[in-house]
Amino acid sequence: MVFLPLFLGALLLYRLEQHSFRISMVLDRFRLKKPGKKVLGISIAGTIAISLLTYIFIEIEKFVDPNFTAQPAFMSLQPLGKGDYWILLAWLPMFFFNIVGEALFWRGYIFPRQEAHFGNTTWMVHGLLWTFFHLPFGWNLMFTLLPILFLTSYLVQITRSTWTDIVIHTIINGTGFLLIAFGIVA
Repeated sequence: MVFLPLFLGALLLYRLEQHSFRISMVLDRFRLKKPGKKVLGISIAGTIAISLLTYIFIEIEKFVDPNFTAQPAFMSLQPLGKGDYWILLAWLPMFFFNIVGEALFWRGYIFPRQEAHFGNTTWMVHGLLWTFFHLPFGWNLMFTLLPILFLTSYLVQITRSTWTDIVIHTIINGTGFLLIAFGIVA
């Protein structure tokens, strides 16, 4: 339920700035102009780098703690059984608001304001704040999330596009959920 408020909060904060809701102005403010090949290429390369780094971090965590699991207890997922595939339809709105809500709030609204203050180091400050936002997942998982938390922020700063976050976040979260839902990974 936290993702819908992030989505609505970003739009409300935008409106409080007295901006028009003309679509072109909204897209500009949230850095959602049509992504070009450069943004998509950086996003795909970033997804690959984040995936590899996350794998390395998970292996380090397993070495330190052989009982390590990357799945928080409150997010325990099991493969879908017969008759459970309706859950995929229920998952779509949550997935949308998770990805787009976080992107609009964190990268579309907050990030540009932070850049005005922190300049080239914004990605570090932003990554740290995004880390605090994800603390409820637990310390073990936080270690494995560091690549996505900081590298995504860095790539958003380079591209100046919220699409970078949306692409990376969609591929990683969507793929992870679907792999578990269909029983491909545990």
